[in-house]
Amino acid sequence: MNYDIIIAGCGMAGAVAGLTALKKNQATLIIEEVERESIGKKICGELVAQKALNFLKNEFHLSVTGYPLKGLE
Repeated sequence: MNYDIIIAGCGMAGAVAGLTALKKNQATLIIEEVERESIGKKICGELVAQKALNFLKNEFHLSVTGYPLKGLE
């Protein structure tokens, strides 16, 4: 199969890039080294601002569940 876009990594940036490409009808392949079931299970130090969460909700109809930071309750 031929792809218009190939993305290495399905972290926040790779996932949003993939969603954006698919929304523009681009044949997209995302390559990720961890098992599919593990994707999205850890934050990896990425802080997602409210503006980014609103973008995901408005553009892709995705709701992201927050991860409370320990010690900041």
